Amino acid sequence: MGSDKRTTLPRRKAYHTKSNRMQVVKTPGGKLVMHVVKKRSAGPKCGDTGVQLHGVRGWEFGSSSWRWH
Repeated sequence: MGSDKRTTLPRRKAYHTKSNRMQVVKTPGGKLVMHVVKKRSAGPKCGDTGVQLHGVRGWEFGSSSWRWH
């Protein structure tokens, strides 16, 4: 008999939207759990042309220590 591949969503929202991305992760005990994937920013763009700057990475929202006051 195969292993159980069913998982439960960690949030109430069940719709497949941009703000509700999930990833299936296998725990050391062999259980499948869902992790919430954070949204990535589009990255910095040129102020004049609006073209994305090459070689400069985008960042995840909420991952930087600096906050607006």
